[in-house]
Amino acid sequence: MLEIVAAVAHRSWLDRLRPLPALRLRVDGVDWPRAPLLAAPRFRADLGLPEWTVRGRVGDRRLRVRVIQPQVSSVSVDYRDPDGATATCVNCEVADAEVVLERRGGGGWSIERQWSLRGTAHAEIGTRP
Repeated sequence: MLEIVAAVAHRSWLDRLRPLPALRLRVDGVDWPRAPLLAAPRFRADLGLPEWTVRGRVGDRRLRVRVIQPQVSSVSVDYRDPDGATATCVNCEVADAEVVLERRGGGGWSIERQWSLRGTAHAEIGTRP
């Protein structure tokens, strides 16, 4: 199971910062990274539609994630946040995702685990105008 939440503040000057992704990967009952919020600055998110990516490294592991949300299979919903700001959520229950977890050792990086989800990933991205 992999859960990723990436956010950008919408206050002036903070909205110029890059998205900060917090993630948690659970493999065989073990969660990585142990402290997702402390690890968040070590990851980069490139957000967009129909494709977005997250990549980064913590300790001797690095992760690459690529998600594609097909427009034809996505639902776009406009809503208003509690602060009154308008936002849009684009949700897809049949997204594609490539997840590669690598471990460093023996002088280089090697693939520890790899998943390819075709039409079976749930993904959503929210935007503000």
